[in-house]
Amino acid sequence: MSPRVSICICTFKRPAMLSALLQDLQRVAWDGLDAECEIVVVDNDPALSATAVLADWSIRSRWPLVADAFGQSNIASARNRLVSLAKGERILFLDDDQHPHDPHWLMAMSEAMDQFQADAVFGAVRPLFEPGTPDWIRDAGHFDMDPAGMSTGTPVTKDLAHCGNSLIRRRCFEAVSPPFNTDYGRTGGEDSVFFQELLAQGFRLIWCADGAVSEYVPPQRATAKWLLTRSYREGQTWARTEMLRRGGAKRVLHGGLLLLRAGVLLAISMLLLLVWSPVSAGKRLHWSRKCVGQLGKISHFFGGRFAEYG
Repeated sequence: MSPRVSICICTFKRPAMLSALLQDLQRVAWDGLDAECEIVVVDNDPALSATAVLADWSIRSRWPLVADAFGQSNIASARNRLVSLAKGERILFLDDDQHPHDPHWLMAMSEAMDQFQADAVFGAVRPLFEPGTPDWIRDAGHFDMDPAGMSTGTPVTKDLAHCGNSLIRRRCFEAVSPPFNTDYGRTGGEDSVFFQELLAQGFRLIWCADGAVSEYVPPQRATAKWLLTRSYREGQTWARTEMLRRGGAKRVLHGGLLLLRAGVLLAISMLLLLVWSPVSAGKRLHWSRKCVGQLGKISHFFGGRFAEYG
């Protein structure tokens, strides 16, 4: 019997975190036979650092575990490999640093998909910080993907759609081939392009308020430098995906408008940065990120490509 859900994980140089996630998955509640689920893991570290962990859990896991030594540091290619290996009618993506602490999380995601006849369901990602993380980092929402007030069934736009903690029907992957554009495998944004295409084809994407997971934030990420670098890359990727489906004169016009808008927002953000910098470290970082994000957008139109992954 084919599994109902394939829990799919890409892992890259984080064997301890992967093992912790696989441990969490052993406690997940599911009304049905264990045979209805499988776990699929692709190790996209060229050094194959997850080999020992995967060998161990292949024996101990409550659900069948499919382990693949992919060895290519391209996140889009690794996700495509996961899809090709998964046998479930529904594919659930998790990142190797995420943790579903609520044992009913998977059931909530699947029930929301059934109730609202959705093609894809997204749950919140909440940060898990190390002790001693500064409050101006911890409390500012930089790592949260948990929009306040969104109830289960609320439609999701491309700006909120994300692969980590998402449940997607197989027919979505059959509608976009290949699902993830490998040109975005080092820069990020491959999931944004995929979900943008699904929305353009009329697929239904929704939110699940009870489907939250946590994501570990290591100390080296809980810094202004890392956040500014991420904002630059996100700005660049946003502009790149905005231009993807446009051609001819419309592409030139739209690109000019986006470039002008980014310039105006950069000027406004710089002014507010000057105002708030002496007042609050949190506000200073917030407006610094806004400035750098606009710079990332502008850089796209001059050929910028920032490779964050691999």
